[in-house]
Amino acid sequence: MCHPHPLGAANPAAGFAARGPENNAVYGLLAGCQCLLSADARKVWRRYMCGLCESLARGFGPAARLLATPDAAILSLLVEAQAPSIARSPSRCLLRRPFYVKVPATSSAASRFARAIAVSAAAARLDDAALDGDMRPRWLARLAGAVLRPAARRARGELLQLGFNPAVLAQAQRDAVEAERFSHDFDALSAPVERAYASIFGHTSALAGEPGGAAAGREIGRWFGRLTYLTDAQADYTQDLVHRRFNPLAACFARTARAEGSSLAQSALQNLREAVARLDVRCHRHVLDQLVSGALTRKIALACGKSSGKAGAGKPAQDEFTASGKRPFWRRWGGCRREDGENPRTCWANLCDCICGACDCCACGPSR
Repeated sequence: MCHPHPLGAANPAAGFAARGPENNAVYGLLAGCQCLLSADARKVWRRYMCGLCESLARGFGPAARLLATPDAAILSLLVEAQAPSIARSPSRCLLRRPFYVKVPATSSAASRFARAIAVSAAAARLDDAALDGDMRPRWLARLAGAVLRPAARRARGELLQLGFNPAVLAQAQRDAVEAERFSHDFDALSAPVERAYASIFGHTSALAGEPGGAAAGREIGRWFGRLTYLTDAQADYTQDLVHRRFNPLAACFARTARAEGSSLAQSALQNLREAVARLDVRCHRHVLDQLVSGALTRKIALACGKSSGKAGAGKPAQDEFTASGKRPFWRRWGGCRREDGENPRTCWANLCDCICGACDCCACGPSR
């Protein structure tokens, strides 16, 4: 199992190829969740995804857009949801509709923090994949690491300017490796990841100028990190057993690993809901609630091998994937269209990764 780094950053050399709809190891825990948002919430969420993409390009070059992940975009959303004022800047992009959108200003603390975390996490995950031998050929891993290393140094400098200590992320990675050597207690194994996420999410309150919300932010980060660790372990469970790699669920629970993992995920999800409800925000409450209560609930259910949600319940999660676990090439393109009563809803992203189970799209709809 590849150690899950903060915010589930994508592995740049992996070509963003998904192994399945439940796999958060490539895309992040919130990947594909936009399909279950309301029309208004989806417009707000799009602003932050597009804002992160543009901020990465401005700060680290056009190629850095590939490092954009929803788990980093939620950081800028949390900062601005708690801030008394919000800075906006115009964004024009031919890859989306509408062409013109106002997104968080790339010079704002929210955007800078999100992009720095995204780059730092991507670099850490790439180094870990190369160390574990998960990337082939090895020379490609070394080349990708060399290309990303200067950007990671700049990202660490930007985090220091924003008052966040990047050493917390490196220490969490070392603690996770150490815990795997000596511990067979799941709480001890997930603790380093939970601490890293707690530090990251807790710092959003400081950036918003609302230090009183740090405790709730840290609690949100803790359970978010635990869910990321759990779903990553669930997704990698079979492959880890085949290749005799470490898996925390197998190490702690043996034959009842799947059931125990599902139980822990449901408990963590409930705690995350309660932590989000305690966070004092000035705006975007409906977006946070829908992400946690609707979309993320569905994502966790798929990761744990269950089916939930009103539409598409009971449909096999792997119907539209090949034997290798990758989505067929001809199914990757085209918008995701979901009928909700009389209102058709279309995903903003052409490369759809929806998890709603009710769409006629590349990930979960019937064959065209």
